[in-house]
Amino acid sequence: MVYEFFEAFRRIRKDIERLIKELEEYAWGKPLADLREGYLEPLTQINETPTEIVISMDLPFVRGKEDIEVSVRGNEIFVEAEIDREVSFEDICAFYRGTSFRRYRKVIKLPENIDIEGIKAKFKSGILEIKIPKKGKSYRVKIE
Repeated sequence: MVYEFFEAFRRIRKDIERLIKELEEYAWGKPLADLREGYLEPLTQINETPTEIVISMDLPFVRGKEDIEVSVRGNEIFVEAEIDREVSFEDICAFYRGTSFRRYRKVIKLPENIDIEGIKAKFKSGILEIKIPKKGKSYRVKIE
């Protein structure tokens, strides 16, 4: 009888964890935290203008630019940053209770029409700003 109670409780907990994960994926496209690898996904805003793409990332608790790595592979930009202290969700989220993070990680798919050589990044007051220029527009050549 006692075993059945604990087994039912374990199943309920597993179902709740699955539902929370599904809710995260529905709301944000994927979990904000990768528990298996200990990475936290930073809050990110992407704006596009006619001439460039501007990516802004909130990286609290990152000391400086030397703790951030930005790289481009194929049509994706990868950002990883080391957090200067352990960050956990103890006070705000029971689902991640007991989990702590020391790094941020974000991968963003880029469009085809960008100038990889012209990418610039700056880090100030906990915000990483990446500016990605677009290649010149193509146009049709009139044949005489």
